[in-house]
Amino acid sequence: MYKVFNQSKAIIITKNTKSENFSEPHFWVDADADTDLKFHYHRLIGDPNVDTLIFNAINSRTELFTRFTSLFKNVAAAGGLIYDEHDRLLMIYRYHRWDLPKGRIEKGENARLAAIRESEEETGIRNIQVEDKLPCTYHMFNHFNDTILKTTFWYKMSAPANQDLIPQLEEHIEKVCWMDKDQLKEALKNTYPSILELLKH
Repeated sequence: MYKVFNQSKAIIITKNTKSENFSEPHFWVDADADTDLKFHYHRLIGDPNVDTLIFNAINSRTELFTRFTSLFKNVAAAGGLIYDEHDRLLMIYRYHRWDLPKGRIEKGENARLAAIRESEEETGIRNIQVEDKLPCTYHMFNHFNDTILKTTFWYKMSAPANQDLIPQLEEHIEKVCWMDKDQLKEALKNTYPSILELLKH
């Protein structure tokens, strides 16, 4: 299953499932190579009463996802879930929401190195160790006249807690802090759907 977020709305691309498996109000589309994906996407965005669009792939789910992403301008980013020796997660506060350190992958840079660099730049953290690769997240946003689809590559990382945390103010980051499970539970009431999806893994 692929899940793409646009603010509070979600586009799900799946296969071999049934509409009744989804409890929330949704548009259901059995999609093949001739389906007008953009039409259904705009139908979702324009309807304030429906937050989910489900494309049930008649053929290949991956091919359908590739066709959907090709309809928009694509950018790639990378970031990290950084834990300290006390199993606390490093979070940033930006644009009035809690988030994870991440940023665009530069030309010629691989996702793993971009995740480390962006984490260092946004939080001041050092001595990062990459432990595992995590699933990608996908979200969409409008930039001037373009709809951008951003793919973010995520890595589970570790770093020692006994170091200075420095928010990157020029990237509008106001706070950087380690959060234990109770603090994280509260923070996740004010975060993005893609972050919630990522933290399920």
